[in-house]
Amino acid sequence: MFKLDLRIDNELRPRIGIGRALMLFPRLFAFGYYEYRVDFGWINNLSPNKNFEKEIVWNAGLEYSLSKNFSLMASYDNRFGAGGGLTIRF
Repeated sequence: MFKLDLRIDNELRPRIGIGRALMLFPRLFAFGYYEYRVDFGWINNLSPNKNFEKEIVWNAGLEYSLSKNFSLMASYDNRFGAGGGLTIRF
């Protein structure tokens, strides 16, 4: 099942996002997210000869569950690059 997200922010820029998480093995999950945002210049001023500006954001990664409350995560984001960490649930 996909998670679909439709929004309009405070500067009237529409945004659509879609994401998914899959269990590959009993303790290993893969996830991904893609987002597309458009600025039509309704609030902000655009550069000359431009009708709109767009921004594309995506990320993908893996999460391995160590126990009920702890997991290791590694991901890649097109804006920030690679990263990883320890997830603690409480």
